[in-house]
Amino acid sequence: MICLLFCRVYEDRELQAAEKRAQERLEFENQITQIQTMLEFERTRDTAGHVEQVQKEVSTLEDALQKCQKNEKKYRKVC
Repeated sequence: MICLLFCRVYEDRELQAAEKRAQERLEFENQITQIQTMLEFERTRDTAGHVEQVQKEVSTLEDALQKCQKNEKKYRKVC
C-alpha cells in the first residue's frame, strides 16, 4: 500500500514536470515563430529600391541646382 502511494506521488510529480516542460517548449516555439516572422518581414522590405529612388531624386535635384546656377550666372552677366 505504501509503495503504491509513493508511486502515485512520483507519477504526479513527473506529470507536473512534463506539463511544465511542454508549456515552456510551447512558449519557446512561439518566440521562435515570432522572431522568424519579424525576420521575414524585414527581409521583404524593399530598402534597396527605396535607396535607389532617393538617389535618383537627389541626382535630379542636383542637376536642377546646377542648371539654376548656370542661369543665375548668365543673368548676372547680362545685368
